[in-house]
Amino acid sequence: MRNMPASTFLLIVAFSMFLSVPMISRAAGTIWLQQTGQNTTYSAGDDGALKKGVAWPSPRFTNPDGTTPVTGSVVKDQLTGLMWTQDGNAPGPIACNPAAPREWQQVLDYVACLNSNTYLGHNDWRMPNKRELRSLVNYGAPFNADWLLSQGFTNALNARYWTSTSLPSDLSTLAWEIVLEYGQTSEYDAYKDVDLSYAWPVRGGYGIYAAPSDLPQTGQTTSYYAGDDGALRKGAPWPSPRFSNHGNGTITDNLTGLIWTQNGQSSIPAVCTPAVNITWYEALAHVACLNTNNYLGYANWRLPNVNELESLVNSEYGPITDWLSLQGFSNFPDPPSYYWSSTTYANSDDAAWYVDMYIGTVRPYDKDNGLIMQFSVWPVRELCAIIEAKLDGTGTPYSHIQDAYNAVTANGHTIQMQAAIFPEDPVLAHSYSVTLRGGYECGYVSISGWTTIQGKLTISNGIITVENVLIQ
Repeated sequence: MRNMPASTFLLIVAFSMFLSVPMISRAAGTIWLQQTGQNTTYSAGDDGALKKGVAWPSPRFTNPDGTTPVTGSVVKDQLTGLMWTQDGNAPGPIACNPAAPREWQQVLDYVACLNSNTYLGHNDWRMPNKRELRSLVNYGAPFNADWLLSQGFTNALNARYWTSTSLPSDLSTLAWEIVLEYGQTSEYDAYKDVDLSYAWPVRGGYGIYAAPSDLPQTGQTTSYYAGDDGALRKGAPWPSPRFSNHGNGTITDNLTGLIWTQNGQSSIPAVCTPAVNITWYEALAHVACLNTNNYLGYANWRLPNVNELESLVNSEYGPITDWLSLQGFSNFPDPPSYYWSSTTYANSDDAAWYVDMYIGTVRPYDKDNGLIMQFSVWPVRELCAIIEAKLDGTGTPYSHIQDAYNAVTANGHTIQMQAAIFPEDPVLAHSYSVTLRGGYECGYVSISGWTTIQGKLTISNGIITVENVLIQ
């Protein structure tokens, strides 16, 4: 049921029936971004304090059958469902000229050779796209390659690794690399037919192995060589429309469920520090000020972490801000449109990660020098800061769906649930006709998302209509 349609469904249950709905996957187009790995707090409201996103499984990396310690030649990432070669410099068959840096097209040919030789028993290896390779970055580790070695990998090199993702349009003679030692993306000196970098083959992922955090597609649709990102388009597909404009200054990303300010520079209220040309610390203070002043009617804005900010990148377009403008956003800073994330650079806590909304670079920069390169703030929020549900016609909020359902005393009631995650196992046993309606904004005024029940929904009686609810 991975591709369950995003629509209302009706469950009618006879008096004597017992229905249990366990672990239904999220609706098509809806994914949960993974945590960055940062656990240290460097300032109030930063990534290490909030830890937004799907928590990492423990252990995260295992043998394909889920066992540990890692002993085989293929490693499964239990967070993303991707299967990697254990060796970060894969010693493929001699016929493939293994374990050597190559030009970009040569890497794609190398992976094709691995498949022709059914390397390690598989013929569906590929060069990872930008988001797949970046998923191996632990933003809490000062030296990312060393961290990967500690997880059971071998030969994770302090070097540059090619991705299958090209830069957009007139820059397509370059491809994206990940500097594995620290985790930054790089487009400099990444000419496909000149520079030599390493390959780390991958397979699996979305649609093949279930995982708590599905990686989305990069957006690239143009193919520049057989087996590249534009040809394979691996990852969770984007919903259509990708964004929903609520007409109140906010826009929801239907891919991630995150809500962004429509204004690419949240410059109001005037009492707050301007959202452009500021340091990292001023960026955090700006968001705190927005909350103090209930900006756009909400008080749970925050500075996005690096994964959340990067999720807005469309690798097919440059400048990315032009594409975002077509999606309903406005008022971007002048190119290259650098935006602070809440994620500190673990190798040096004087720096933080930023995302360039011109072409999609992800790099660290000095927290105090935002004035030089003109960094901006793009606030984000979840649907609700407090998890609540209520019975229509009453003002009583409940922290559990079960409690709201227990308050039902007649047919025709609706349980209104905020767009949040409810970690519970509701049991619906009344003989009444009841509607479970999810996806409400914090004030229950409008529906702009989904309610997730993180457990199972058991129905043993009554007529239940379920709307805008995901069960995982």
